[in-house]
Amino acid sequence: MIDGMDGMRLRELRHGSGKTLRQVSIESGVTENQILSIETGRTENPGIVTLAAIASAIGCKVGDFVRDGDS
Repeated sequence: MIDGMDGMRLRELRHGSGKTLRQVSIESGVTENQILSIETGRTENPGIVTLAAIASAIGCKVGDFVRDGDS
C-alpha cells in the first residue's frame, strides 16, 4: 500500500509522455481500468509493483507521483 498517492499528477505525467491509457496499459501490463481508477482516485492505495510498472511505461519514477508520508 502507498500513502500520498497523487493520481492527478500521474495523469499529468502520462499526458506529458504523450501516451494513451491503452499504450501505458500494454507497456505496463496494468489494465486501462486500473490505471484510470488510480488516476481518478477510485483506487487510493495501489501496490508498488503496479505503480512501478506504470512509471516505467511513462518514463518517470514512482516518487514523481507519490508524496512522502512526512510531507
